[in-house]
Amino acid sequence: MELDFDSREDVRAAFPTPIGRFRLPNAAELNPVLEKIVLERERADGGIQKSNIGGWHSGTDLHEWPEVQQTDFVESMQSALTRMIALGARSDRFDFQCRLTSWANVNRGGAANAVHNHSLSHWSGVYYVKIGHYDEDEFPRAGGLTFIDPRGGINMYKHPGNSLFGESMTLMPAPGDLVIFPSWLYHLVRPFRTDTYRISIAFNAAIVDFKDQRPANAPDPFANFWG
Repeated sequence: MELDFDSREDVRAAFPTPIGRFRLPNAAELNPVLEKIVLERERADGGIQKSNIGGWHSGTDLHEWPEVQQTDFVESMQSALTRMIALGARSDRFDFQCRLTSWANVNRGGAANAVHNHSLSHWSGVYYVKIGHYDEDEFPRAGGLTFIDPRGGINMYKHPGNSLFGESMTLMPAPGDLVIFPSWLYHLVRPFRTDTYRISIAFNAAIVDFKDQRPANAPDPFANFWG
């Protein structure tokens, strides 16, 4: 018996992983200021070792740097973060407090970031201040941000064809992009060889106090995403 089937109605995509991509409208004015701040800090500070393979990783208090606080970057970061917390909480009316850490990264030729995630946080993000030119780079997807499929065991038996099962996803960001994702999601930063440098600002947010203020009988404002 041939069965009726409509993939739009009869299939549900279970366990979606939200990755938000925002664009700061004042990036053209903001990024040269942030670039100057980060490079001055790099010259004055040896940095720390985390997931970075080469490159420079600042301390984790960037959002408290006086020169950063003179910009509206932290406010923009918090605005985007609030949007993603709303999606995760499935609520558009809430109050919350977060514990933030943030830092700058400077990668030059040959530098990369190993596969990692961010423990003890709910959301992580990265803002792109400066992106190098990779058109002629020898590395595939040079300088990209790659996310690893989080579904355990999915690589045990490869599905034929151009399947989305078990594939990684690489974003090739532009200056002014702000990407936010669940902190448990494994990711890496791909190396490049060209004579350029790449500046990003990353952060972690741990929600320490959340009060949902949406009425219990109110419709789910994000039902279209979660299904």
